[in-house]
Amino acid sequence: MSRIIKADRGLIILLEDQAYSSYGISSTGVEQFKKNIYNGLNSILIVHQQPYTIKREIVESEKGYHEGKLYSYDLYLPVISSNDVVTAIMVFSRFGHAFRESEIEELQSITKQMSNSLEKVYIHELTETERLRNQSILNTTHEGIQLIDQSGVVLLVNKALCEMFECIADGRDLVGLDLQDWTSFMQKDMEEKDEFLQFVQSAIETNHLNNSNSFIYKRLDKHQVIKVYSEALFQEDIRIGTILVHRDITKEFEVDQMKSEFVSTVSHELRTPLASILGFTELMLHRELKPDRRLKYLTTVYNEAKRLTALINDFLDVQRMEAGKHTYEKKYFELLPVVESVSNTLRATTTIHEITVTSTAENDWILGDREKIEQVLTNLVGNSIKYSPNGGNIILNLFETNGILRLDITDEGLGIPENVGDSIFTKFYRVDNSDRRKIGGTGLGLAIVKEIMNAHEGDVTFTSKYGNGSTFTISFPIVKREVTSSTDKVGVQASNYKVFVIEDDESLLDLISQELLDNRFTVTQFTNGDHAMDALMEEVPDAVILDITLDKGNVDGWDIMRFMKEKKELKQIPVIISSALDERDKGLANGAEEYFVKPYKTSQLSKIVMQLLLKIGKEGQVIVPLVEEQGIEKPSE
Repeated sequence: MSRIIKADRGLIILLEDQAYSSYGISSTGVEQFKKNIYNGLNSILIVHQQPYTIKREIVESEKGYHEGKLYSYDLYLPVISSNDVVTAIMVFSRFGHAFRESEIEELQSITKQMSNSLEKVYIHELTETERLRNQSILNTTHEGIQLIDQSGVVLLVNKALCEMFECIADGRDLVGLDLQDWTSFMQKDMEEKDEFLQFVQSAIETNHLNNSNSFIYKRLDKHQVIKVYSEALFQEDIRIGTILVHRDITKEFEVDQMKSEFVSTVSHELRTPLASILGFTELMLHRELKPDRRLKYLTTVYNEAKRLTALINDFLDVQRMEAGKHTYEKKYFELLPVVESVSNTLRATTTIHEITVTSTAENDWILGDREKIEQVLTNLVGNSIKYSPNGGNIILNLFETNGILRLDITDEGLGIPENVGDSIFTKFYRVDNSDRRKIGGTGLGLAIVKEIMNAHEGDVTFTSKYGNGSTFTISFPIVKREVTSSTDKVGVQASNYKVFVIEDDESLLDLISQELLDNRFTVTQFTNGDHAMDALMEEVPDAVILDITLDKGNVDGWDIMRFMKEKKELKQIPVIISSALDERDKGLANGAEEYFVKPYKTSQLSKIVMQLLLKIGKEGQVIVPLVEEQGIEKPSE
């Protein structure tokens, strides 16, 4: 512009963001202009929106070698938008030559063209901003979204669709493809190729899809199930295209399949024992049977009833676990005897399997619920028997590795397919195999095993070669036992405070006792409720720490509490309950001072005992240190 109109200097600046372009002006001059853009001459231009010129005398720095007076002619031009707002300012300067009217008019027409161009740029930028914003919104959705025009050409795709079909991240290799090309691209591993094409063509051709606005297809290579929805896109009642939404429903599809399989399986599992129970019961009611025959039928009814009970218990266990209401009574115990006990029980159920138990673990103590761990072992060893229909060896190997206690359960059975993965621990899941369907089962056993192991801070994993057996591994944190005691009553003198600890788990008993001894209490231990009751008749302790469930003896913790509250000399003794049962309200209502639910920090226990004793005014031993003051020696006690 400066060259065309023979201007010595020129500047154009946008008012909104002060972007500019200049010729013949220093950066200092530009900044000075920007600083005063809404002041002086510029403000006149913005208000009146008319061009004007200024004649001024050239300053010395502009004269060069010229002498005398010289003048500069400055032309100010507004660039006005279509809604009559000044969006930019143009300023040109000539040395010694004024701007003619015709030149100003010509420049005004140029500013109008410039305004149109600026508006087009602005609209383009706004459109691009909106497009990028819409694309970002689409990219945040998990469903694959695709927009096609009336002829089937792809106008837009989102990131999820590109990830689903492995196209370029921004979809450039799909955008612009016609119907034949992009459907061929998507149909590569699709099972329902023709049906998919028919669905898309129908979506394009009709404004409203009556009863078929969705379609489900399977991708064989990806093992995916996709549901695609279509919706006609209108703008002011004019059809401009079709939106296709591809949603991965693989998980939902698998769950529906599992539920259907579950209903079928449960129906079979329930009806089979019920048929036996009803049949044999009817025989016994309507026929005269010999004693041995009656006994045989009763035994069958009893076994089938137990089978039904186990099935119902599985359902209840899963329900309680999902609701977070499953309780565990954790105690310290050795795992190997439990493994051997379960193995011995299950050996009696089979004549074609050889069950062997081996152990190299030096320390097999764990903290857990013994009954639940037995349930885990019964499920896993039972599965090894069930899924080895031709018999074979089942080996249980207990060992330690990196501070973890592990048990491998290995069989020589049917094995597990490679594509199953951790789905095998999902409730209701059963491998889709005719051999296994004949075997039966609800698909709940391994889900229960997984939940129980998680609750014990352990894990269950498996390795398998299809057709050649499986190995399931359960793992537990090893418990370090520093204090052991096998006697029923042990007393250790530490201070004048006497505490009875009544706990049938010897490991926890020693742990609590050690904590109290470290805090200078005198501790008497009991593992038998009857013995503890006898001792309370002979000796009055300062406090009692009591477990509710006592396996040894004929009395439990509630019996001991009732006994203490009925005796005048014992009723004021503070009782602190230490139990795996969460029955705090009942414990406090029966007179307990405090209620601890296992597991808990034993350090809290000793603090509570001390606070209770101080609260009721028990006298302890007062120790005064030996001091020397002004040469006078004071006694130490």
